[in-house]
Amino acid sequence: MAEEEVEQEGGKKGGIVKIIIFAVIGILVLALTVFATLFLSGFFEDDPADQVEQTLDELEKQAEKKEPETNSSKSEESNSEDAGAENVECEEGEDCPEEDGPPKRVSREIPTGGAGYVQTYHELTRPFIANLSNSKKVMQITIAVMTQYEAQVTENVDKHEFAIRSVVLDIMRQVTDSDITQPDFRVELAERVRLGINSVLERWENFGGIEEVYFTEFVIQ
Repeated sequence: MAEEEVEQEGGKKGGIVKIIIFAVIGILVLALTVFATLFLSGFFEDDPADQVEQTLDELEKQAEKKEPETNSSKSEESNSEDAGAENVECEEGEDCPEEDGPPKRVSREIPTGGAGYVQTYHELTRPFIANLSNSKKVMQITIAVMTQYEAQVTENVDKHEFAIRSVVLDIMRQVTDSDITQPDFRVELAERVRLGINSVLERWENFGGIEEVYFTEFVIQ
């Protein structure tokens, strides 16, 4: 009987030891699993926000170092430009640097030695067709313009062609049968068209520049 009791007590102690061992192993496995999960998820790495802030701080410091150098170089350039501008003097007959503003006349040398300007011609290829005032007659004209200013003037003519066509057609519709019998009719009509074109350009570009209008086609029937 005594031996059986001893064996039972030994068996109970062995079972408790096994339970303790398995529990310890389970705890270790669980701890390792949690640690591995946290490690893979980046839990032990630096916060990305901290890295971003650190990077921004470094960039700001670099920018602060470069800014004084940039400002100093700009000031040197501006001073040199100002000095150069002060030293530039235009001699008579030479083209001087132009400031922003309306187009300038394009000068040229003519064989006689006198000063002159370059004439630039530009044709509006689409014909203008309109009825005369209180008449069954139809007028069809094609016009070309001349300027002694820079190419910007003719570019403005193309830019505002629709507005120019509207004005010219209105002028043509005001012509009467009696007007076309006058000796200077075409000269006067050309002048009225020139003023109309310049009015459009002055309205939208603050500068006209058209000095002559020519008829490359003129038909009344």
